[in-house]
Amino acid sequence: MHAPKNVTVSLCHAVLRAGWAASVLVASVLLLALFFAKERLSVALGLWGWLGVSVALLFFALGIGWIVLHPASRRERLLLVMLHTSLVFGGLYLFFRLIEVALPISVLAVAYGWSLLWVFGVVYWISSRPWCVFGTDAPALAEMLLESKDFRVAWGRDCSDQPAAYFSEFKSFTSEGTLRSCAELGIPIYHLWVAYEAFLGRIPVQWLSKRVALLFEPPAFYMGIKRILDIFFVLVSAPLVLPLGLLVALLIKLDSPGPVLFVQTRVGKDGRPFLIYKFRTMLVDVKGEAAKFATEEGDRMTRIGRILRKFRIDEVPQFWNVLKGEMSLIGPRPELVPFAQRFNKTIPYYFYRHRVRPGITGWAQVMQGYAASEEETRAKLEFDLFYVKNISFSLDYLIFLKTIKTVLTGFGAK
Repeated sequence: MHAPKNVTVSLCHAVLRAGWAASVLVASVLLLALFFAKERLSVALGLWGWLGVSVALLFFALGIGWIVLHPASRRERLLLVMLHTSLVFGGLYLFFRLIEVALPISVLAVAYGWSLLWVFGVVYWISSRPWCVFGTDAPALAEMLLESKDFRVAWGRDCSDQPAAYFSEFKSFTSEGTLRSCAELGIPIYHLWVAYEAFLGRIPVQWLSKRVALLFEPPAFYMGIKRILDIFFVLVSAPLVLPLGLLVALLIKLDSPGPVLFVQTRVGKDGRPFLIYKFRTMLVDVKGEAAKFATEEGDRMTRIGRILRKFRIDEVPQFWNVLKGEMSLIGPRPELVPFAQRFNKTIPYYFYRHRVRPGITGWAQVMQGYAASEEETRAKLEFDLFYVKNISFSLDYLIFLKTIKTVLTGFGAK
């Protein structure tokens, strides 16, 4: 069971148009500002300079649209916008230095501040829009959305006199009650299935059937592009990653006895096992010990290991797994073999998370963190299925921004 395609598309297009329209407006204003500023500041950008500015502003506009399109709370969207804007203008500054264009920092600083001001206002407005949700489990969804205090959901048989009640069938209330009130007020109306996926970034397992298996077939073209980007990023980051790895290795040896690297068998794409590499964060393992959830091993964590886990530095050796083609930079986290075998039997549609390469970071990681039980693994699977179904460059870029936030805050590091 899944939502009608035209409803999902209309929701995405409505949000996307608003985000892109605002970001394109900001990009146009900045482009004009730079054009007039270069005359007064006697700065000759040249062909490469204007090409760099155009590409940066285009990527800026696209990025804002991607952030608005995909699920996030108001506070998180504002933070992601700030990260995205900082990356764009930081990259633009480095590009100007590379082509030896002496554009004053003050010009970029004003453009940076102006961009944040405009886009913050747009994102705040979009995140504050009310929504009307209908469906069998609408109250449960509304409660989940209202917990974050970032969404306003109108739900009930008649929001004029029974705001706490709910309706269970769309056909019974097409011309009266809440739906009519929402329609008259111009409030968007979405079915529960669409809202759950669009607002929370999850696909509930209980709503799936074998007929939707085709939804979890990743596009072959983008998967090829994704593989090229993985290799490019690993090679470009090598001058920074290798010295960091050597420093971490030294600290691990000084902190506790044992090997620097921790090697373990995990489940990869299409269920194939592979050896994953991590910096050791725990005391040397006990032979014959059964597989445990990450949160059950806190008593064996080393001092340096706690820091590595918190900021995800222990995952750095997996760049080698990425180069070998066993992993991707972004994807569902690879599971232990015993756990994967168990979950394949106890959790419906669990295997579909293995339709893509596992990743160093992923949608479930930045949205939920590590799973500490089978129940949390079921919830994590909903995020993984959302990623497999909606895999794209825009979603991967959003995960990249969320990962930066995770590294800075330590969220989900258990």
